[in-house]
Amino acid sequence: MAEPLPFRLNAALAALRAVLAGVAADAPILPPAGPLRADLPAGSALDVLRRLPAAAAGAPSGAFDAVARLAGLAGELRWRQTYGSDEADEVFLANYGWTELAGTDGLVADPAISAGLLLLGPQTLYPAHSHPAVERYVPLSGAAEWWDEDRGWRLEPPLSFILHRAGVRHAMRTGREPLLAYFHWSGPGISERSRFSAAPFRPTPR
Repeated sequence: MAEPLPFRLNAALAALRAVLAGVAADAPILPPAGPLRADLPAGSALDVLRRLPAAAAGAPSGAFDAVARLAGLAGELRWRQTYGSDEADEVFLANYGWTELAGTDGLVADPAISAGLLLLGPQTLYPAHSHPAVERYVPLSGAAEWWDEDRGWRLEPPLSFILHRAGVRHAMRTGREPLLAYFHWSGPGISERSRFSAAPFRPTPR
């Protein structure tokens, strides 16, 4: 008999907390350990979820269990996109999506943060964008190139720690592997959406 959904969700979040604590124990990136909300959001699917099995298979040993648990629950999570077809092309939208684990609409209610998972397909450029919130990332699977206007392009492996200050323009570009990354927004701008930057819209790769 399958274990109840709340049990599986809590186990996945606990596994994720353990991974994140080992990466950046002093940074405020862990989703809160509070109870799941009574009205769990209904699951939803996006085209990019076809990339999740490869991301799960490619996760490093330090994150493999957490990623496997989260991937197994993908159909129970509410996957979303910030941008519409008037802002991004169909190739990008077919390879991009995110889900909130903790926050206003997350599995764990917390109005002070927005934390969850970003999934990008292989050979995908997430163009330069910015937002008022402070953002922290921990890639869970897939090495990718990350750019921001302070440091330029650099290759970041799984289980690295990435910080974007409030308002900084930043971008990501995947290679042969999909990218699954944990994100954490905090600060006064968490209710404001991310927007593509006018310049540069597509940062020049190295």
